[in-house]
Amino acid sequence: MAKRLASDERARIEALGAVGTAAEDIAELLGRHRATVYRELDRGRCRDGVYRAQPAQAAADARARRPNALKLEADEGLAARVRRRLRRGWSPHAISADLAGSGTRVCAETIYRAAYSGCGLGPKAWKLLPRRLSSSASAATPWSCRCPTGTGRPRSPKL
Repeated sequence: MAKRLASDERARIEALGAVGTAAEDIAELLGRHRATVYRELDRGRCRDGVYRAQPAQAAADARARRPNALKLEADEGLAARVRRRLRRGWSPHAISADLAGSGTRVCAETIYRAAYSGCGLGPKAWKLLPRRLSSSASAATPWSCRCPTGTGRPRSPKL
């Protein structure tokens, strides 16, 4: 994922733009792709048509903020249903599928995030996540048993 522009980079864009430096040259000086600088110039223009770093930084911070509370944090009843299933040893994917069958949509990633952040499911909820392999993975034959030599390593090819 790309790193966001910092406020000092926005200040440099403003200063270089004020003296008439081309966007491609600004991008090269900052070590950024030219499209990043073009988008920043478009987003950060004020009503007078001039790029201003401080309002651009404030707008970028507002865009980066998460607008809503986490789903499991906002709905205590849903969080309780998820917590109950986690205590029974269900995986987040199984919980997600079960809740979808009843008409409630919660992504497994949301359950993982809530468990590790403590928001919605309570502190140390990550301890409720199952740590064992699925039954098909644990029943898999070990490599040493599949190996014709029985040593755990495949035979070396004859040259």
